[in-house]
Amino acid sequence: MPKQAKSIQFLAEHEAAHIRIPDKIIQSDEAREIFKKQIGTNSNDNFIYEFYADAVAIYRTSSNINDRNIIKAIQFLKSNGVDA
Repeated sequence: MPKQAKSIQFLAEHEAAHIRIPDKIIQSDEAREIFKKQIGTNSNDNFIYEFYADAVAIYRTSSNINDRNIIKAIQFLKSNGVDA
């Protein structure tokens, strides 16, 4: 899990993201391509649903995001109407 997972706010945002992100978006080819590019960077993110939930939680709890995989994931979710 990301280092931010030690906070209650992060965990709450992570779980809320599971509810906010529709399955059809996660199951799209574009979502899978973004996911495949980051595999191995975080042990929790071996599952596509966890990767996107972590991305949203990191985005909502961090003021400085430098990870391009997180940025791409958030841009993808926003372009598909998800309140990231």
